[in-house]
Amino acid sequence: NLITIGARAFNNCDKLEEIIIPDSVETIGNNAFYDCDGLKSFKAGSGLKTIGSYAFQYCDKLETVEINNEKLTTIGYQAFYNNDALKSVSISGNSVTIEQNAFYDNDALTDVEIGKGVKTIGYKAFNGCNNLKTVNISNDVQTISDYAFSGCESLKKLVFKPGKTKENKFLSEYAFYGCDNIEALYLK
Repeated sequence: NLITIGARAFNNCDKLEEIIIPDSVETIGNNAFYDCDGLKSFKAGSGLKTIGSYAFQYCDKLETVEINNEKLTTIGYQAFYNNDALKSVSISGNSVTIEQNAFYDNDALTDVEIGKGVKTIGYKAFNGCNNLKTVNISNDVQTISDYAFSGCESLKKLVFKPGKTKENKFLSEYAFYGCDNIEALYLK
């Protein structure tokens, strides 16, 4: 059984269009699919725990990232940085940290769903996603770091979903700085 996809394993494989990660894979290494220009879809298996830094950076045709499993803990530094076609992101897991600049500068991104089990949204994680319109954030999120969504000029709807957790929440400085078009803010 394949457990790890190592660093730079498929770096610059421009003809690669689809990735379906088997349930046995726990780690996608740094730069594993870096600059795979033809990549359109990525589906994570149920065993995935860690996506390394730069793992899917510059995958210009990647449209959707959906990682919803109970084992996910880390989305690394600039893991999905600057993917020109990325439109939607849905993440849930187990004490997940979305690290610094993980989804930075994805201009086509319009919808983000931060689901159950995500604990931390890192520094500038979604910064510069100029066309982001809707963000739904689970009650499990404990920290939204500095500038996490700054510069998301088109953000109109921000929803903090209700839940039963009693932990303190931290909304850091400038977390939504420059989001001048927010029309609806739901704090439940």
